[in-house]
Amino acid sequence: MKEEEIMIELPVDESRRSASSVEFYRRDWAGKNIKIAQNIWENGPAPFGSSLWPRYYSEVKRHGSAWFRFQNAADMTLELLLEGELEYTQGGITETVRPGELYLIHEGSDTIFTAGPESYFHRLRIMLYGSMVRNFDREFQLDGRRIIHPRDPAQLDGLFRRMGEYLKRKDPAEAPEISAFACRVLAAVAREGTWRQPLPEPLRVILGDMKDDLACRRTVRELCESHGVEVHTLMRLFRKHLDTSPREYLIKLRMEAAKHLVGSTGLSMKEIAGQLGYCNALYFSTAFHQEFRMTPSEYRKQRKMRLPE
Repeated sequence: MKEEEIMIELPVDESRRSASSVEFYRRDWAGKNIKIAQNIWENGPAPFGSSLWPRYYSEVKRHGSAWFRFQNAADMTLELLLEGELEYTQGGITETVRPGELYLIHEGSDTIFTAGPESYFHRLRIMLYGSMVRNFDREFQLDGRRIIHPRDPAQLDGLFRRMGEYLKRKDPAEAPEISAFACRVLAAVAREGTWRQPLPEPLRVILGDMKDDLACRRTVRELCESHGVEVHTLMRLFRKHLDTSPREYLIKLRMEAAKHLVGSTGLSMKEIAGQLGYCNALYFSTAFHQEFRMTPSEYRKQRKMRLPE
């Protein structure tokens, strides 16, 4: 975790959550969010609360850095972006979400969300749980989908807000209607949405190779040759599907690994630099400072100061 992050366990009933289902947030997550609406109804009336239930709705704006991680997510989360730009990583795939797009965080997934210091976003969120979530995920062919491009974002916006009103009222007499409406929302997402194409096989395989070899023992050209892909073709695939270059993508991977190694291990900077393919500790420290605006030593010191006794 980052130095400004703290682990927060999911605020849900133990009977429907795995011991490994945990949420991680920045320490300033709640304090810096501008909450326009937040309506929560945990464990709705039986039998609807155990089959399909929208336990949480929120509308949030935020300026500046943001970060969270859903580890073995206990809910299926739908995030509709109204303004700004957000970056999510799920299943090892990092993608940028833009206004009018919806991001699906699937139950049981490990998903990370990030926004930089200059970022701004305005987002609606619905969180669903229940025994039928995965069934509907498959039935509506949402399983494996992440970014959805609604043909009519305004329609989804209206459905989300109506769900928020249901949860605000918390009327037990509306429980059957609320559960059915949650199904309607999923159906609308499946019906009205179009999806970005899955990553092409050559790109997916090369991304795996890059993640397994952060020291970059092979050049981009050598990676391409090993998989029978032209360099210019790989560059085009990176720009089309990931909106970055192979070099920029590798730097991001290295820096995330560096942050983990510096903050969570006792390895020396020389050892970390060697593991990540930097020629010396000074070069590594310079790259780290450029990315995070502090040296590795400063970061490690801050991490230690924030760790609980």
